[in-house]
Amino acid sequence: MTTSSPKKHYICITVNFLANQSLCFSRVMKNSGRPPVRYRLLVGATIVPLLLWPWLLSVLPVAGSDYDTMRLLLLCLPACVLLSCYAAYRTRCERPEVSWVLLALCWVSYVMLAMLAAVALRP
Repeated sequence: MTTSSPKKHYICITVNFLANQSLCFSRVMKNSGRPPVRYRLLVGATIVPLLLWPWLLSVLPVAGSDYDTMRLLLLCLPACVLLSCYAAYRTRCERPEVSWVLLALCWVSYVMLAMLAAVALRP
């Protein structure tokens, strides 16, 4: 029965980690640290719905004490989306999965906000 030593396992993990880091570093050097154009367009498209934010604030009834939660969500939305898009853009090289999840969460928040607006504007 053969067992692998912990040292051999540690060396293998270190080599894999360094290989992944050097691959990412070479990709950064080749593209000068910028994500692909289609990814930048997707990040830009994620920010564009924020242009409707002032209209949404003027249309939704957020003046009563019943709407404190809605008011808080509406006021925090632009900062959350902008920070998420910035983090997604910056982490694209090292952790592409995290960047996709951040963008997906932005779009899910847009869908939830549309549902909230539909319920609030219902006669």
